[in-house]
Amino acid sequence: MLAFFSLLMIISFSTPSLSAPVSKKEKAQGFDGVQEISIPMAKGELRAQVEAEQSQRERANAPKTLWELRASSWSPENLSSPSRIPGASSFQKKGIPQMEALILSPMGSGAVSFEIGLGILALERSGKLEGGGLAIPVDQNAYLGSLRIGGLYSPFRLWKERITPYFGACALPSLFLTRRSAFDDGNSQTGFALEGNMGALLQIQKSLHLDLGAARSFGRMGGADMGGFSLRAGLRVPI
Repeated sequence: MLAFFSLLMIISFSTPSLSAPVSKKEKAQGFDGVQEISIPMAKGELRAQVEAEQSQRERANAPKTLWELRASSWSPENLSSPSRIPGASSFQKKGIPQMEALILSPMGSGAVSFEIGLGILALERSGKLEGGGLAIPVDQNAYLGSLRIGGLYSPFRLWKERITPYFGACALPSLFLTRRSAFDDGNSQTGFALEGNMGALLQIQKSLHLDLGAARSFGRMGGADMGGFSLRAGLRVPI
């Protein structure tokens, strides 16, 4: 038993300490006698980590592609087509506003955006079918579809970046279709218009904006005028 305790004492005195020695100056500065050893990261690994974090921040802050659903008060001012009924009126909006679905893709810093979309408008015209001494009121329904191709420019933001004014222009190649009726046997026409617009985006939530604007279009559908002024409102969200 005595030999066993003697062996333990020899081992304890002969085993070197794992802690690095501490000078008197280090003790005076508050070191407790144990130094931590840090292993420096390789320069290549550090650079790769910094670049990965920067790329992640850039992706998070990059302008996102946007989707918008919008209603417009637009209606052609004097759109008509050949008719068998004398004195038929020109086509007018049929109660429901023009509906547009848009995709906007910001370019660069996001001040300029490419816009593409599709709009559909229901129209109708009226007239009186005369025969046998009677004048019977009749109507004809038509549909006007327009492809939107253009761009928007947003030069600045206001009120803590919650309001974003914009200016835009677009081309509107269009297709006009009528249904078979007393006016005609069904007709189709193509047309083209140019539109200038302006408005502002109002931030409702972080990823939801209200679009309020006005537009003026100039164009022809066959021999008829399809220009007009409109007010519009829509909701815009990132895809």
